[in-house]
Amino acid sequence: MDVNVANGIFWSGNTSQNSCSAGDPVTTAAVCNTQSYLETTFQTGTTNNLNLALTSGNPPAGTITLIVPHPDNAISNSFIIPVSGDLGGGYETGNGVSRVLTLSTATATTASSANVQIQLVSFRAQQTEKTVEGTMVIRFLRNNSADASYDVEYSLQLDKQY
Repeated sequence: MDVNVANGIFWSGNTSQNSCSAGDPVTTAAVCNTQSYLETTFQTGTTNNLNLALTSGNPPAGTITLIVPHPDNAISNSFIIPVSGDLGGGYETGNGVSRVLTLSTATATTASSANVQIQLVSFRAQQTEKTVEGTMVIRFLRNNSADASYDVEYSLQLDKQY
C-alpha cells in the first residue's frame, strides 16, 4: 500500500487532557480548572468520545466526531468537524512504516445539540496498521466576549474499526 493512502475508513477511541491554556496564568487557572471538572463529571467511565471517519484516503478527508463538555452550557456536546489533511511516511514500527496523519479544518464547529462552538487548532497522529495515536488541540470558543476562549491539548488513541 502507498504510504500516502489511509489504511482504514473508521477509527474509534478516547481522548485524555494533556494541557490547557488561555494565555495569562490567572485566566488559565480559572478556565482550565472548570474544563477539568466538566470532563471529570461528564466523561468518567466513557470509553469512546472520539471517532475519525476518513471517506477519502488520498488526500485524507472526512470528519472527526468529538464528544466533550463545553463551559457555556456545562453538558457534553457532540461536535462533527469536517477535516482534510496530509498523510506521509512516518517511522519503522516492526510491522512496516507508520504514517503521520495531519488534519485541519477551516471553520469553527457548532455542537449538534446546543449553541456552543469549538475549533480544531491542530491534529497530528501516527497511523499504524490498527491504531491512530497522537494529539489534537481544541479551542473552546465562548459565547460571551468577556469570557476567555482557551485551548486544550488532548492525547488520543483510536482503534481501527474498518
